[in-house]
Amino acid sequence: LGEPVAFGDGLHRGMPGRPQNFTIDPRGRPGTISADVAGPLQNVPCQLTPQSDGTVAASYVPRETGPHSVDVRLDGKPLDGSPFKPYIVDPSRVRISGGWSPLVNEKGIIPLHVNKEKLLPF
Repeated sequence: LGEPVAFGDGLHRGMPGRPQNFTIDPRGRPGTISADVAGPLQNVPCQLTPQSDGTVAASYVPRETGPHSVDVRLDGKPLDGSPFKPYIVDPSRVRISGGWSPLVNEKGIIPLHVNKEKLLPF
């Protein structure tokens, strides 16, 4: 048996008001799995759903932007990397200023997408 692990985008990044998902794999170890999510100002409910392959699907919907903490445990012991520190960003509130005219669209906006890289020359 290997060490239990947690993985998925919901442990690293996300957007407010949208489900953030990750998977917990206890690697066959028995015990109680827990996941607690805290935003900058308030806790966020996290749903855990056992899967037929022995993993657990986890999902939470952040309401705030900023740094969050996802504490994943098996029998009260943190999994490797826990607590995870996803950063929740609202892309509609991101503003970039200065000399980017070649990158802007017809509305004067630089299109940016969560989880997609955009190279900005300096």
